[in-house]
Amino acid sequence: MESTTLIQLQEQPTLTIRGQVRIEALGAAYGERLRALRAYLLQEGLRVTGAPFVRYHTFGAEETDVELGVPIAQEWPGRDEIKAGHLPGGPALVTEHVGAHVDLGKAYQRVRQAMTAEGFTPNGPAWEVYEWIDVNEDPERERAFAASEGHTRLVQPLLEEVQDE
Repeated sequence: MESTTLIQLQEQPTLTIRGQVRIEALGAAYGERLRALRAYLLQEGLRVTGAPFVRYHTFGAEETDVELGVPIAQEWPGRDEIKAGHLPGGPALVTEHVGAHVDLGKAYQRVRQAMTAEGFTPNGPAWEVYEWIDVNEDPERERAFAASEGHTRLVQPLLEEVQDE
């Protein structure tokens, strides 16, 4: 999909792990966090309603404030580093990327261009949905986050536009 689509999101309960990570350690951090979330979901008997996502709150030259999470069917309290939260509802631009994770910048560029062309304003950071990762899959069979044929959805929430009366 080389285009963007304007959609309406419903607020989605999530469980996430967020924190500062050095850029060179992102792959290992994703794996550790996904295993921790998977163990908690299994322990609590929770149902996941979609693929895991990553949201970068800041992205510096050496370090990033990154949140890895999973959408769940119902509100549920977190424990320790696992926090309860939500993905926001409201308007959003969405685009798809199939291919190497390192090429995901093209999807971000499409979203930025669409926002500029349509006069949209972002409402917080975008998130990447890793359709190629099954949270319920055996962790020993888990694919690497740098999958060359991965399907990733990029979601950019937007501010609601005020309608003139």
